[in-house]
Formats: sequence, C-alpha cells, structure tokens
Amino acid sequence: MRINHLNLCVPDVPRTAQFFAEYFGFQMTEQKGREALCVLFDDSGFAFILTNFDRATKPEYPRDFHIGFIQDGKEQVEAIYQRLKTAGYVEKAPQSMHGSWGFYFYAPGGIHVEVSCPLDR
Repeated sequence: MRINHLNLCVPDVPRTAQFFAEYFGFQMTEQKGREALCVLFDDSGFAFILTNFDRATKPEYPRDFHIGFIQDGKEQVEAIYQRLKTAGYVEKAPQSMHGSWGFYFYAPGGIHVEVSCPLDR
C-alpha cells in the first residue's frame, strides 16, 4: 500500500502550486475553478492537490501538522536548503533531529514542511 494523494487547502492556490513545482519538482497537470484547485504529481504518481473552494484567507492546521520530503542524503538536504534560503523561505540551517538531518520551514500557503534524510546517509 502507498499513499495516493494529499489535499491541502491554501489561500493562494497558484502561488503555492508554483512553489512546490519549482522547489520540489512537482508537475502541474490540472487547474480548475478560477484558481480554486490545482493537481500536482511527483515522479512516483503521488497527487498533491491544492484547493481553496471556500476562498478561505488562511486555513487553520493543527499545531504539529506538517508534510515531509525525504531525501537520499545530506547533500540533497543542503542543496534544497540553500535554494530555499536564497529565495528567502528559510532561515534555520539543517541540523540533527530525531534520527535525521534536516530542517523545517513554512511554504507559501502556511504549510509547515520538513526536508530531511536519515542520519546514516
């Protein structure tokens, strides 16, 4: 079994979709409803769906909610961190955390994101 899709509500669907396409390699395949829905896919077929049907200005997520992107090694974590830092999205550098090497930041749309790899890689 594998996860098929994740649907998150965000205040600005096009901006958030563009961010995940640019920094995480998602492919935008479908936009509908006057910027109310965008479907993105990764290389494995996972669908990342961004919506704002209610035109919410700021969706509320639980305090500890986040999505994580696992990387093959520290080099990939550092490369993503540098790109995001240069663009002004992150400040706190990668560090050792709960058996992994990584960092957290907030993506456009208020989505809390973790980028990490196992420490032994």
